[in-house]
Amino acid sequence: MFNRSTSYRYDKKNRKVGEYYAMSSDTVYAFREYYYNENNLLKKERYIQTKNNNVITEIEYAYDQNKNIEKVIYTGDGQTSTIIFSYKFDKKQNWIEQLKSVDGKPLYLRKRELVYY
Repeated sequence: MFNRSTSYRYDKKNRKVGEYYAMSSDTVYAFREYYYNENNLLKKERYIQTKNNNVITEIEYAYDQNKNIEKVIYTGDGQTSTIIFSYKFDKKQNWIEQLKSVDGKPLYLRKRELVYY
């Protein structure tokens, strides 16, 4: 039976900057690194195998002026995909529709209804 463990590392701002995966032998076989922008929003994450220090996946995030994700670039298995998010907003500038498109093709539309009191 294999026991796996995950440990985490945080920076001085209490942001998760590392996630480490180990087997029962306490040997780390892979880890994730997290990077943040000046607004403390996740800018990039990387999944790396320690065997060859090989980057398996890399995800980069871009945000609009309201801190909504507007673009994600996903690289893995030798391929890159671009995910674009577009929004419709209500009168209070909260999004009520979010369209997710992958490589230029609409994938799904999320709608939400907000009730203000």
